Amino acid sequence: MVSGTLQENESNHSNFYLWAVDTVYGDLKKDYSFDVSELVQRCVLDESLNYEKTPYLDDNGLLWSDISPDWEFVYTGKYYCDNLSKTDPEHWWRLPTVDELFTLVRNDCGGEEYDACPVDVNGKYSVFGDVTTLLSGEYYGDESYYAVDFLSVVLTGGKDSAERIRCVSDSPSPCAGNPCAGIEHAADCVPDSAEEYHCNCFEGHDWIEGECREPQS
Repeated sequence: MVSGTLQENESNHSNFYLWAVDTVYGDLKKDYSFDVSELVQRCVLDESLNYEKTPYLDDNGLLWSDISPDWEFVYTGKYYCDNLSKTDPEHWWRLPTVDELFTLVRNDCGGEEYDACPVDVNGKYSVFGDVTTLLSGEYYGDESYYAVDFLSVVLTGGKDSAERIRCVSDSPSPCAGNPCAGIEHAADCVPDSAEEYHCNCFEGHDWIEGECREPQS
């Protein structure tokens, strides 16, 4: 059974020991690598932590989404917020900038850029209690995107790594108010970008120049 306590590995500062209790033999042990099939967790609820809940409107007028259920590679992550927009008739979602991600940091240790704070696995550094790395929409080099690691408040990034995502919205969806409702033979509205949309049309009609028309033979 895994604890939330880490201990720095003095011989390799990129690894941290994780403490666990063997629930069969009762032994306390530490290691930097456990087989996933061995691990069991029980969580504790600490109501004093006061993490923000989503959707969360911050002081800068940005609305934040829930965290992605899975880790996304950069090439799939670029489409995650677009796909979220297509299921939300009220908001257009996008990847946050690096600066916007850093507004989610709390209890910063005051280190310089690229200097990590002491690792904390209980969400100390995030207004949401995140203990993972979040992907930004800013990239460098060959399709490598910047990200912020909330385990230790450090700027990171890469091309082939998989990260979690929180999207932001600072504009309404073009489908807000359902503009398709007043169009003859139109069904639901589908956003194409922050400004444009199209309507799904009833059978036998196509979306042509802002209308659902019967196709010309």
